[in-house]
Amino acid sequence: MALEHLKSLIFGRPLLVAAGKLDAIVGGLAVRLGLPPAQKIAGGHESEFKRPGVYSVDASTGVATIQVVGTLMDRLPLGLDDDEDGAAEAKNSGLAGYRAIASDVDRALADPSVEGILLEVDSYGGEAFGLFDLADKIHAARATKPVYAVASQKALSAGYALVSQADRVFVPQAGEVGSVGVLCTHVDQTAADAADGYRVTHVHAGARKVDLSPHVALTPEAKARLEVEVAQVYETFVASVSRGRGLTAEAVRATEAGTYIGQKAVDAGLADEVGDVATARAALAATIQTKRSTMKELEQLRAEVARLTAFSDAGAKELAVVRATLAEREKALEAHKADATARKAKELDGVVAQIERDCTAAGATPPDKAQRDRIRAALDVNEDLGRELGSAVKDRCLALVGRSTGAGAMTLDPAKTADEDRRKKFVSGVGAPAGEKRGA
Repeated sequence: MALEHLKSLIFGRPLLVAAGKLDAIVGGLAVRLGLPPAQKIAGGHESEFKRPGVYSVDASTGVATIQVVGTLMDRLPLGLDDDEDGAAEAKNSGLAGYRAIASDVDRALADPSVEGILLEVDSYGGEAFGLFDLADKIHAARATKPVYAVASQKALSAGYALVSQADRVFVPQAGEVGSVGVLCTHVDQTAADAADGYRVTHVHAGARKVDLSPHVALTPEAKARLEVEVAQVYETFVASVSRGRGLTAEAVRATEAGTYIGQKAVDAGLADEVGDVATARAALAATIQTKRSTMKELEQLRAEVARLTAFSDAGAKELAVVRATLAEREKALEAHKADATARKAKELDGVVAQIERDCTAAGATPPDKAQRDRIRAALDVNEDLGRELGSAVKDRCLALVGRSTGAGAMTLDPAKTADEDRRKKFVSGVGAPAGEKRGA
């Protein structure tokens, strides 16, 4: 049963794995898979017994390193990706699980001490199931923390699908990336079954149910079905790499699933820089340090803006108080002016009224409105009071004053007045209330 499950993971399904790697897997497991010797294919250089992915954090730089090593699978067998740390403990199984890697990415994003993520990938690829969900997660992580990736030393097919989603991709001088393609293999065991004396009979419902059985020759319809599935996965792969690398889909397809080493990978747009793991880690640490400095400056600027805003607010309040005080003072000044004007008008009215009373008491006709206005104007300027009175009140006022003082007839004409001092006193005293004299 375990062997049948293993076969189902390898044959009759789209894989994002380098062809040589698939050959190595099939060759190494040929006997266990029940394949005839003719199906054994030697080749491949990656050990099936590399250590699984390792998660670590450098507290001094804030870099979390996620190592992805070996053949990639969605779910590792025997619960190897179910430990509390979320990292696979495959114990030399040579496998790496998408779910464990995703858990490591989540762990790095949630850790406040982690300021950047470095993916160290050494893989010839693996299965399609679960791959693109993980690729989406890595790409989305870039919005929260910088993600760098390095091919150490192979990042092919599904391995490259993960690497391509990083902000920046490094490849060593002899490192290899690419193989943006999809592979599906079907093994026809009918001849081997016959040679071994087996005749396998499938009892099934549904015409397509046994299309991919190794005990049935692959029909044109079954092959067409596989081609459609492969094409669908391929388009998803191309779109993912196109998004991650900022390349057009046509440019990605133009690679024709080829692989590129070192500088050629950079020239093809599949990597950003030639460099090993140490180079990639140092570059990410430098990016983090730059971000720290920028954030520090930003915080300082924010503090300065807050200080200036507070100062501005205080200044605005103080200015508002000054403006309010000024408005009050202006209002008080206007009130004072109005009050002074009213008092002066009342005083002038009193003087004119007194003249009218004096004229009436002397039997003279009181001044009319025009004359009163002239008197009021003359009194307002005061300096030319006598001249302004003139003929308008000459006779009445002189008669009134002559009778009240016993001074006899007087004139307002300065040239005909013998005593200038008496004229000034007369002018300043015209209409003054009883018992009050206006100053000369």
